[in-house]
Amino acid sequence: MRVRPSRGDGGFTLIEVLAAVVALGVFMTALVALVDGVHTQAALDVERRTALSLAEESLARMSEQGAQTVIAEGPYVRTVDRVTYTVTPSIASDPPPYASPSPWSWPALLSMFRWGLGGGSGGADDRPPPPVAAQVTVTWTTSVLHRQVQGSVALTQLFPQ
Repeated sequence: MRVRPSRGDGGFTLIEVLAAVVALGVFMTALVALVDGVHTQAALDVERRTALSLAEESLARMSEQGAQTVIAEGPYVRTVDRVTYTVTPSIASDPPPYASPSPWSWPALLSMFRWGLGGGSGGADDRPPPPVAAQVTVTWTTSVLHRQVQGSVALTQLFPQ
């Protein structure tokens, strides 16, 4: 005589299968959102590095040709990997705090000492002109996963007049 196994002992119920499918769906949705965010951030990081490179290139041109010369040329546009970047050199509207040192800082005191003993009168007319705070701003707009994203990078550096 054969004994038949009961059907309730060896399987999953419909409720258990539905609960597992729902849990798997929630997990997969979260995973897709995470991958989407990582992909977007990676694309933006590449474009930000390109923008920083363009800004540093413009600052290097200012070092070679003079800040005023490059600023007078005005903004220009560069396209790299199908992304258009606008590079705008300008005088910084808000110079960095190190652009004008305190009159009692060591560099200022040494400058007064040098200009005072170096044959000059030591007055304000003998001192070199203050440096120019030049700023390079790079802006771009790109499409990442069918979304328009705008980016901007700004670098500031001091140059002699």
